[in-house]
Amino acid sequence: MGEPPKAGDILHYPYLWAWQQARGETEGCKPRPTAVAVTLHRSDGHRQVYLLAITSQPPDRAGKALEIPETDRRRAGLDQDRQLWIILDEYNVDTVDRSYYLNADDLIGRLATPFLRQVQRAFRDVVAAGGAAQIPRRDNEA
Repeated sequence: MGEPPKAGDILHYPYLWAWQQARGETEGCKPRPTAVAVTLHRSDGHRQVYLLAITSQPPDRAGKALEIPETDRRRAGLDQDRQLWIILDEYNVDTVDRSYYLNADDLIGRLATPFLRQVQRAFRDVVAAGGAAQIPRRDNEA
């Protein structure tokens, strides 16, 4: 994949929603803007990314999403004419060097560091409270 994704990168990615996984689906319907919240280096040498969906649909659960300010939408290469939210209560986990979906050409832009830190803190708090569903992309695991 060229340069591996970094925290704060915004990419086109076929995000698999929790409701899709619950129906037995293994593929996201379409590539969508997705934020890399965290990257981890596993003990086996592989790198994992934790991906958060970006949507124009207002969240129906308070505290489970962050609205992306207009300035940050512009900096990140996102649609400036629509309100957008980063969903915090579910996330995809993908393994960089085994992924069928991660591609350097899919990079849209980056979140500014202050907003990325805000996203990471909010995501950590939701996960720590047990309020986030992890959706591993097992279709790429050997």
